[in-house]
Amino acid sequence: HGRISLEVNDLDEFAQCQSQLVQLHAFGLSDFECRAEFSAYRLLHCVALRGSRVAEELEAIVSAGKSVDGKMPAAVQQAIAIAVAVQSGNYLRFFRERAKTLNL
Repeated sequence: HGRISLEVNDLDEFAQCQSQLVQLHAFGLSDFECRAEFSAYRLLHCVALRGSRVAEELEAIVSAGKSVDGKMPAAVQQAIAIAVAVQSGNYLRFFRERAKTLNL
């Protein structure tokens, strides 16, 4: 449902899905891959809305986003790189990072 709302650019519906997903993820009711993907989406959504919570989201995602082997999933790494570029106002870096994203 969250993926479909992104595909049709329904950001209000996506925000609703995110609020439910945060609760489900907190209870551990989803697989790691899905959590990582939607954590990346949540961070990008926050950046797109120029939210003041970007730093908080970033911290939460980094602390909870590592896999069993201690590595950060590719989707989360991509979202963090894009968020850092936007937050720093480095749009050249933003477009370079955006060109590298494969699955977001």
